Amino acid sequence: MEEVISFKGFKNYPKGNANIALSNNSLVLSDMSTTRDGLVVETNGVPSFEITFRPHTVKSGEVFGSTFNIMDGLKRIKTIGQWALTENADGEYAYLVVNSRLEGGNIQVIGKKNGEIVYTKNITNTQNVNEPYNNFIVILAVAVIAVTYVVVKSTCKKEKHVKKDKDGNTTEVEEKITKSIGLNCKIAPIVESVATINPTLENTLIEIDEVIISSSRTYPGEIPSELDGEIAEVIFNTNAFENMIITDEKILEKI
Repeated sequence: MEEVISFKGFKNYPKGNANIALSNNSLVLSDMSTTRDGLVVETNGVPSFEITFRPHTVKSGEVFGSTFNIMDGLKRIKTIGQWALTENADGEYAYLVVNSRLEGGNIQVIGKKNGEIVYTKNITNTQNVNEPYNNFIVILAVAVIAVTYVVVKSTCKKEKHVKKDKDGNTTEVEEKITKSIGLNCKIAPIVESVATINPTLENTLIEIDEVIISSSRTYPGEIPSELDGEIAEVIFNTNAFENMIITDEKILEKI
């Protein structure tokens, strides 16, 4: 049976070939060899969650990604958000992509540096759901030649906004999913509104330390409780060549 370690009040499990161990008030993730390896965190049904890493300088060939799952009232696991950071074929750029099937019709991308917004873009999600192998779209390109980039955190927040009529009946529910990735790097924004591979890039490089990705879906009337739920599980996948050190896991009130 796989080892379970309690860290910051949450159960952590190694995934695939990876191992985990406590050391100096941190959680050490080691022995990754494929992108199936990594970490699973049981978050116990929370509206938001953040994993913080000791800054990890990414090397050519390394891949990173996070998946955020909820558990609905019927005890079914549903994925509400997914991102990945991977190098393109020639190693010139790393692409930050999201799973478009989990996003709403409009995806807002914000780049921040030292807490200040330095980049914004709205991307229309026109992904054809009938293309089974084409469900990831490029959000940003990280110029790895210009500067090494560092992964420092992965965050997800689920919010609901309810509209009611004068009689107090729910007429509309907006569900908003926001993902934040600590990514210390220079980015090359994409020119095309949607791209799945080899997007056209702007020439200007922008220095950031955080990317925020959000989108919403609107439903008529109340969402049945058996179909809804909070974040129950966070999965982090990587084939990182060196150990990754997790310094904190917590519920986050604001992104």
